[in-house]
Amino acid sequence: MKTEILLAITDSDWELALGRAISENSLLKIGRRCVDLTEVLTMLEVNEFKIAVISSEVQHLDYEVLTAIKNKDCLTVGVFTEGDLAGASEFTQLGIEKVISFSPNDPAGFIANLVFCANEKLGLGIDESKASFIPGLIAVWGTAGSPGRTALSIDIATNLNQPQQPCLLIDADVQAPAVAASLGITEEISGISAAIHQAQIGKLNKSTLFECIKQDSKKISVLTGILKPDRWIEVRVNGLERLLNFASEQFAHQVIDLGANLPDAKDATYREFESSLKFGHSKSVLQLAEKVVFVVKANPLGIIRAAEILQNQDVFSPDKLLVVVNGINDYSFGKNGTKLIEDVLHRFIPANRIWYHPEELNAYSRAWLRGVSGYSLMSDQSKIESLFSHFSSRRIDFHAPATEVIIKSVA
Repeated sequence: MKTEILLAITDSDWELALGRAISENSLLKIGRRCVDLTEVLTMLEVNEFKIAVISSEVQHLDYEVLTAIKNKDCLTVGVFTEGDLAGASEFTQLGIEKVISFSPNDPAGFIANLVFCANEKLGLGIDESKASFIPGLIAVWGTAGSPGRTALSIDIATNLNQPQQPCLLIDADVQAPAVAASLGITEEISGISAAIHQAQIGKLNKSTLFECIKQDSKKISVLTGILKPDRWIEVRVNGLERLLNFASEQFAHQVIDLGANLPDAKDATYREFESSLKFGHSKSVLQLAEKVVFVVKANPLGIIRAAEILQNQDVFSPDKLLVVVNGINDYSFGKNGTKLIEDVLHRFIPANRIWYHPEELNAYSRAWLRGVSGYSLMSDQSKIESLFSHFSSRRIDFHAPATEVIIKSVA
């Protein structure tokens, strides 16, 4: 898992280049961009950050502030632009722990020095490829164009949910959250937003988590999504990660419905840094997931989009990947199209990890009206049960916690 950094940079000429260099590193990420030292100290009070990167232009940096940061077991790194000898000298006089120069022409050199300092002080030199996953966490991702991510997320959660192996369904779709509407759940406050907030302020426990959860008519626990996409820039990834880790102790499985955006997608309506905040959670979820279910629409455009996305993704290891081609019928590829699909996708995944979901318009239309899983109304459930069987080996390390907490059910 990446180490989060508090970033306090006041020089707008190079803060984006430095922030981008940190974000692209496999061991580090920006947990919070602070506008001044007051915000740095505030964030250290409510969250555990191991590194604070502060530029020489930040006002009111003194021995007292550095002592307060150090007392929070946070490594302070002073960064100055190449050639700014006055800034470097000021850091040295203050006794700052580590001082590194930054050149926009050589961001890799800065990152190498930053990682070296982090390893030396904190021993953070872990191999991200071996980073641990959260047991039972299933990320449902896919192409744009409504391939059926939400419907499949609900189907998987319905199949997995058992009294002693409960499943939590989470809506983390930035652009079009639809889990609540599909299950007939109405709520003024977003469940995932409220739960992440509790995690952010250090108050997430069994009681506060279950206060954020609603249950549908089939007793599936749901954290509803954030209806306004603009609010996602207020959500911090470290809070989501804390939520998922804590929820794994309460639920045998978590199924999280992600949007179609690539983890590093940019949005023209936001500045670059804000855009990374809006979509940054997807990258973290995909890295932490035990399995990634990639949903593709059964038509030529869907297969082409899938190939493009999978070819460019380097967020998670391929052994996590399962592909569901959704909406198979006599007109969209049909039975004879599976070989073509496998020929296109074989570079990314073997044929035995591709499933073909039949088009069941009547079942899913009735499911929407009833607020239930479409899978539960399918005429022939055996067609996709082989996919569910991939998750059916229940978590042997999970023991359903005894709880007296009551979850709100939908009427």
